[in-house]
Amino acid sequence: MITAARFWASTPSARLATACSLKRLLLLSLVVIYLTALVEDRLVKALGRSLENRIARPLLFEDANLDGIIVLGGSTTRVLAALDLAKRYPGAKIVLSGPGDAEVKTAEKDDANRARVEIDRRATTTYENALYSKNLAAPRAGQRWVVVTSAVHMPRAVGAFRAVGFDLPPGIPST
Repeated sequence: MITAARFWASTPSARLATACSLKRLLLLSLVVIYLTALVEDRLVKALGRSLENRIARPLLFEDANLDGIIVLGGSTTRVLAALDLAKRYPGAKIVLSGPGDAEVKTAEKDDANRARVEIDRRATTTYENALYSKNLAAPRAGQRWVVVTSAVHMPRAVGAFRAVGFDLPPGIPST
């Protein structure tokens, strides 16, 4: 290892060689970091696609009945997707489970749906989302509820809802 005193005590050509070596090392480090990030990005996308395709989207028809939409907290995109779905099903109840402040504000801005939105901030896990939503929804036999979350999160969400005895088809995944 070269110290600063030794570096400055060396000849100008030796200092130049050391500086060039350090530049090459820095450049090599940046290339390695870039390639690692590139590989990681592709790997995450590939794994995400495999998770997204595990749960099929339900076929929702205009003439079908939908009793409720459960939105799992985590993104305003999910809330917007649920509100868009709610326009197609004006009789459906909307449950926001574990939302943050931004998600609540997004739901409250939608005057057309505000009266049918129920907000439950208690959930901090996917299991709690399922448990508390089941209690709020109190689904009866024959009712149809869907869950809206990100596509990557959908398998875990559907599994949690099934674990608490609330078997429902997934809703429209938000991105």
